[in-house]
Amino acid sequence: MDAVFSRRPEPQEVSAIHSPDSLKALSAAGYPEVTLRVSDRRLEIKNTNLDQLQDGLATFIADHLAAITASLQKERLAQQSRLAAAAEAEGSRAEAIGAKAARIAFVRTPATL
Repeated sequence: MDAVFSRRPEPQEVSAIHSPDSLKALSAAGYPEVTLRVSDRRLEIKNTNLDQLQDGLATFIADHLAAITASLQKERLAQQSRLAAAAEAEGSRAEAIGAKAARIAFVRTPATL
């Protein structure tokens, strides 16, 4: 069986779908023989039939794929947050160094006669 994605999956999504975790999730849901494979914009669903898909497998797959996407989005947001915090810290550090540098003056000592 093949299903068509509404968009091209990102490489991280494909990796997650192909991962052992996906097989474990399918098995835990009662579909130990089912496998998922991404091919371009198609999701190949192997070792199943229309009855299984109708009786809950299709819903499980939809939920599983949505969870993968949500998890990756959460990771991206966390990464963006870490990068923003690092950039802010670097900006503060650069300001402090600039302020110190501004207080330095190279002034000659008055000559003594």
